[in-house]
Amino acid sequence: MFNGIVKNFDLEKGYGFIQPTDSSIAIFIHAKIVAKSGLETLRKGQKLIFEIEQDGMGRSSISKLRLA
Repeated sequence: MFNGIVKNFDLEKGYGFIQPTDSSIAIFIHAKIVAKSGLETLRKGQKLIFEIEQDGMGRSSISKLRLA
């Protein structure tokens, strides 16, 4: 599990980015993952706990998201 802060999130566009607290690069998050976690939206600066998954093309994305 990782800790991070919402860098930005736009519900209308359907995506945003979370900055892990270890200062690694920001990670993409899709609105479907936010909804699946039971949250309606994310706010800039909000603290989160999450897991990072990689797809077959090496791209990272957020999974198992919850509020910190």
